[in-house]
Amino acid sequence: MARRGLIKSSQEVEWLRQAGRIHKEVLTKLVDLTEPGITTKKIDRVAREMIADLGGTCPFLGYQGFQGAVCLSVNQELVHGIPGNKIVHSGDILKLDLGVAFNGMIVDGATTIVVDTTKKDLSSDIVRLMTGTRAALVRMSEFLKPGISNHQISLEISKILRKYKLYPAKNLTGHGVGYQVHENPTIPNYLDLSLPEVKLPAGAVVAIEPIASLGTKDNYLAKDGWTYITADQSLSAHYEDTILITEDGCEFITRSYQV
Repeated sequence: MARRGLIKSSQEVEWLRQAGRIHKEVLTKLVDLTEPGITTKKIDRVAREMIADLGGTCPFLGYQGFQGAVCLSVNQELVHGIPGNKIVHSGDILKLDLGVAFNGMIVDGATTIVVDTTKKDLSSDIVRLMTGTRAALVRMSEFLKPGISNHQISLEISKILRKYKLYPAKNLTGHGVGYQVHENPTIPNYLDLSLPEVKLPAGAVVAIEPIASLGTKDNYLAKDGWTYITADQSLSAHYEDTILITEDGCEFITRSYQV
């Protein structure tokens, strides 16, 4: 079936772009309202309301049972934190991972912030963590082009993370996106030759998401069945954008790394 292939039609790409515009507006608002004392439940509620008001839907909500429109992961939590009564404190590293759908086409993107803290107050390790993880995603703007493979992307991301002395999270990967939250191919943040190598044609859409920590590649799943946590409790960062492969390069459909 065409809808199961890598290549999205021109109309589908337009719907993805609209989802991307909604995504940026909502993510920017979530970052702006995040301050000490706010609960992750309130952040999620604002996301749900804004997405609906802007004509989108929340593809994460109910996905495989997930109870939220946005994943909110704090400090040593890598990804998939469930919104709830957790209070965000000054100095916390917060990862905001948001999905938006428009006319059934899905975008996925994430950013990392430090709550209520200016850059001059951050430790050199936190600056290195956030700068290096973000740099791996930004690099894709020049690296992606037709014919590039998931293996090549993984290797390039791993080189940048290694340069910053960061550890890519094991078994947490980028992926195809569009018709579903997760599609082929799988794109780890390190080279995994056990995975099939897939070359990306023009029209393919992928979610590239460097996820890294200061101390280890290993992680474990919390008792909630969703949240992944660094095995050594070291701090982590996560940046992600939905990217279209074009005839002469790529187009960032979302712009999470700029938020």
